[in-house]
Amino acid sequence: MEQFVDPTFISREYDIPTSRLGLMDERIAKLNRKADKLGCPQAVVTVISEPFIIEVRLSEDNPPVKIEYVTVSVSGEAPKLDGWSYLGYIDQDKLVYGDHITDEERNRQGQCDYCKIDRSRTHTYVVSHENGDRQVVGSTCLKDFVGGKSPDSIVSWLRVFQKFMDSIEGVDYADDGGSHVYDLPDALELAWKAIRIYGWVSGKQAYQDYSISTAQIVKNVIDAPDYSSSLNSFKTDWARVQDERNLPDSDPQLVEASIEWAKSHKDSDNNYLNNIGIIAENGYTTKRSMEMAVSILSSYEREVEKRIKKEANQKLADGSEHLGEVGKRQVFDDVTLSSIQYIDGQFGTTVLHKFLQDGSNVMVWFGSKELDIDLGETVAIKATVKRHDEFNFVKQTIVNRVTTKI
Repeated sequence: MEQFVDPTFISREYDIPTSRLGLMDERIAKLNRKADKLGCPQAVVTVISEPFIIEVRLSEDNPPVKIEYVTVSVSGEAPKLDGWSYLGYIDQDKLVYGDHITDEERNRQGQCDYCKIDRSRTHTYVVSHENGDRQVVGSTCLKDFVGGKSPDSIVSWLRVFQKFMDSIEGVDYADDGGSHVYDLPDALELAWKAIRIYGWVSGKQAYQDYSISTAQIVKNVIDAPDYSSSLNSFKTDWARVQDERNLPDSDPQLVEASIEWAKSHKDSDNNYLNNIGIIAENGYTTKRSMEMAVSILSSYEREVEKRIKKEANQKLADGSEHLGEVGKRQVFDDVTLSSIQYIDGQFGTTVLHKFLQDGSNVMVWFGSKELDIDLGETVAIKATVKRHDEFNFVKQTIVNRVTTKI
C-alpha cells in the first residue's frame, strides 16, 4: 500500500521581501476569484515567520544592502469526495502538474484504474484516498472521485495556480527597494537634521500643504548617491543652518534616548505607541515604515517639552502667591511683562497681559488696548485687584484699570 499523502496538491514555502506582500495579496485574491468561477477550492497564503534580514548584493558595482523578508506558505486544497483527493495530472508529454505524483504514475499516462481502459489521453489524473490508496484515472472517470467537478475546470485551475506559484520565484517578487533595511539610529540622525533645517512636517501636514514630509526627506537622502540633487541640496541647507545656529554634527544622546523611550511603549494599548515600540525594538526601519520611525524623534521631543513645561509650571505653582487686596487700587512695583495675547470676540479684540512679580507671582489683565511697554520690560503699575484666582494650580491675581503712569 502506498504511503498516505497529504491531500493538498501543492504546498510550498517561499521567502519574499516584505514590500511584496501587498502584491501577493492582490494576486491571490484574483486567483481565488478564478477558483470560485471554476468551482475549485481557494488557495491560501499564510505568513509563517517574523520578519528577518538578509544581506544581498544587487550588483557588483554597489555594496550589499540589507533587505527585510518573511516566509510565506502557499497551499491549495484538492477537491474531495468520500475520502478521495485530487493530487494533479500528467499530460500527454508526461509532464507532471502537482507536487505528489510519482515517477511510476508518470509512466502510466493514458491508463485508468477505474474503467480499466488504456488509451491515448490528453490528461491522466492522480487521486489519493485517506487510507493511502492511489489511482490514475481518465477525465470521464475523474468525476466519480471528485464529486462531478469538470476535469477541464480542475486542469484550468491547476494551470493558473501553478503559474502563480512560478511567478513567486520570478522577477515580479524581487525586492523593489521598499524592503531595504536602514539602521534606526542612522534614520533618526537624518531626521534630527531635517527637523532643525525645515521643522517637523508630518505626512498628513505635507499632504494638506503640498509640501514634503520629514519622512520623505529622509527617504530621499538616506541612500542617495553622491551626485543626487536631493542629497546635495540637503547638505547645503544643513551646512547653512548648522552655521547659523551653531549646531553640533549630531545628537546621539537624544537619538538614543528617543529609541529607549519608544521601546518602553512596546505592548502598549495605544496602537501608535506599540508600533513605534516594535520598530525601536527591531532597531531598524524600511522606507515603508519610515514615517512612523522618524516620528519617534519628534514624539519624544514633544514629550520632553511637555515634561519641562509641567515641571516649570509646578515650580511656578509651588512659589506663587496672590498679590494685593481684592477691591483695592494700589501700586505694584517691579512687575515684568511676560506675555501678550490677542483674543478676538464678539465685541472686538481683548488684549491679555500677563505679568510676573518676584519670578512666580502672576498678575493678569484683560484690557481693551495694549500697554506701551515691551515684552520682558520691568515697570511699576497701578491697578485694581478684581479677584484672586487659580489656573493650572498657579495662583493668579486678576486686575483691571491698569496704568503705567503713576
